[in-house]
Amino acid sequence: MAEINASLLDGVYYRTYRGRTIVCRKPQNGQSSRSGAQRYSSALFGMMSRYIGLHRASIQKNFDGVDGCEASEIFFKLNKAALREAFRPLLDEHMESLKEQKNADLASAYKDLPVEVKVNTIDFARRKIDTSTLPAERLEAAVTAYARAHPGTIVLAKKAGFQTLYLNGPWPETVGLHPIQVHTEITL
Repeated sequence: MAEINASLLDGVYYRTYRGRTIVCRKPQNGQSSRSGAQRYSSALFGMMSRYIGLHRASIQKNFDGVDGCEASEIFFKLNKAALREAFRPLLDEHMESLKEQKNADLASAYKDLPVEVKVNTIDFARRKIDTSTLPAERLEAAVTAYARAHPGTIVLAKKAGFQTLYLNGPWPETVGLHPIQVHTEITL
């Protein structure tokens, strides 16, 4: 087993592992090592995961799991770029509403002061972007609007022996798979 030695000097963390020295800055109290862009991306991923969870039963029926991957993982791999673009405006709107809520909270907390307290930005690098409060209907509406504007970008069903189907509106109650018609002619 490899020996790990570690030390902290002036807020810089030095670690020796298998003869290599690794240097990194240790996060200070209350600071996160994640950037705002990473938290934004994490929030988008959370929204995509929730959306997949809403349709998990349908996805399991309409996608083949390949090489140890579940059907929902295949759905995610095929649709992550489109879902990211579908949820981006909703997340931006949600972040703006979080800022407005913070301003309303500050205004009520400091209403007796003669100055106006206002937040222009919220440092989301220091705070998690909570998207769990977004209703499922808003997620559905965002994907439906994107699917209508960009037909043929979100894969709805992909199974061996059947045609690939795309989402062009709201998620249907049932997905009708269509077998691939193979015409063979034998000439003698």
